Amino acid sequence: MSRYEFIDEPAAQQPSGGAGGRYEFLDDSPPAAKPGTVQSFGAGVLRGARDVVDTGAALLSSGFDKIAGTSEGQRVAEINKTGRAEFDATYKDNTAASLGRVGGQIAATLPVGGALGAGVKAAGAAGVLPKAAIPLGDAIASGGLSAQGAGLATRAAGGAIAGGVTAGLVDPDQALKGAAIGAALPVVVRGAAAGMQSVGKAVRGPEVAPGIRKAAEEAAGSGFVIPPTLAKPTLKNRLMEGLAGKASVAQNASMRNQTVTNQLAAKEIGLPADATITPQVLKEIRDNAGQAYKAVASLPVKPAERAQPMFNKPASPEINPAQMVEDLKQARNDAQAWFRAYNRSASPEDLTKAKTAEGLSKRLESGLESYASSLGQADLLQGLRNARTLIAKTYSVERALNPTTGSIDAQTLAKLAKKGVLTGGLKASADLATAFPKAAQPVERMGSLPQLSPLDWAAAGTMGAATGFSPVAATGLVARPLARAAALSGPVQRGLAQAAQDSGPRLGFSAADRLANLDGLALAAPVALSGRDR
Repeated sequence: MSRYEFIDEPAAQQPSGGAGGRYEFLDDSPPAAKPGTVQSFGAGVLRGARDVVDTGAALLSSGFDKIAGTSEGQRVAEINKTGRAEFDATYKDNTAASLGRVGGQIAATLPVGGALGAGVKAAGAAGVLPKAAIPLGDAIASGGLSAQGAGLATRAAGGAIAGGVTAGLVDPDQALKGAAIGAALPVVVRGAAAGMQSVGKAVRGPEVAPGIRKAAEEAAGSGFVIPPTLAKPTLKNRLMEGLAGKASVAQNASMRNQTVTNQLAAKEIGLPADATITPQVLKEIRDNAGQAYKAVASLPVKPAERAQPMFNKPASPEINPAQMVEDLKQARNDAQAWFRAYNRSASPEDLTKAKTAEGLSKRLESGLESYASSLGQADLLQGLRNARTLIAKTYSVERALNPTTGSIDAQTLAKLAKKGVLTGGLKASADLATAFPKAAQPVERMGSLPQLSPLDWAAAGTMGAATGFSPVAATGLVARPLARAAALSGPVQRGLAQAAQDSGPRLGFSAADRLANLDGLALAAPVALSGRDR
């Protein structure tokens, strides 16, 4: 309750020296409740928008005073001052109100940069201003973040103009500060973008050619695994392989891939995937496929014919299918023998002899096919072609076969693939060895593959000494084997295959473009950072 109460005062305090007193206003009413967060924020938004309106009113009234000689500007200034004082009396040190006020100021000034920039750009396009006004207009509209490819100076100028105007609309005394912030923002953004790109490049690692990523995808589709850094050298993969040991990861990948290569080769020649391939097995496959050639050998002999110049008919040699089949067998055997000799000696003479015998076998095959076709033996011809393909595959497999272990050397298949004679699973193995030779090493040349190496024991010993030989030290023993297993695990390998289709989000990719999309923030920054104390 509010009331006036008479307060007695001693005579010594009275001007006349007599007894007396005074009336004093007392207010016993409970203090007013503090405004809530939502109310405070809303009031701040309205006050922020009012700041911009007040500034505009003050500028207009001051201009009117200069024209008409009135004092309207002083009256408007007093009204504005009273409004700010009333807000401060209620919401001083109120965080929600301060944030709302900044938001209101930003909302009220945000369209200004775009409108001003559009006007400057249009004036440049119309010839009212120089052509340089076109990119400058874009720079003003974006707060200096973009300017149609123009340089940093144009962007800084656009940011300064936008920052000065928008900050000045809130408080004319802060226009220069807003301009400085607006000019600095493009420089800061450019530096931030460069920093993001550097960090992103370190995280992503070196760029990988599209052909390598496609090869990784195809290898995964065939069931192969590869060391992750060969296809996707990200920081994570580099650290993982560094812990596991690069050489060990490649050797373990080769060991797994050897099994896949053997299975693919077996399937290509009609064997079960888990079959063991030997020279005798390949001979049996060829003998069975050779039944088609026996059928061809039973075709009638076509006698030789003399030339008949009168009818413009050249001479034709005798076609003896049975003799041609025997010659074909001999040519194939000779070719394989000379190729094996070349693998041992690397002699150019042996290679020439092998290619000569191989060429003879192909000419004989082609001749038999043509003769069967001329006799209308379509079914016989298709069987002959199927047999020819299967037999050719057995010879390719035999050239890559280690007869002792039954392993197929993918690197030898890669050499054959250069001649373009491989298809299917054999070509998949050859492609792996061509693109990722470290993942296709012949297991016979790698020696043993202990999953716990001296380095693993050394790591465990070091950790044990550091931890007083607590159970934690055991992690040092298994860390590297676990890292090797992780590097060749399904999730990691599937990630390599996916990289060929979509490299996914990258830290720092097109950083400047990302930041250029923050035009609203760029226009808001000078207002938010240069306003009066709130």
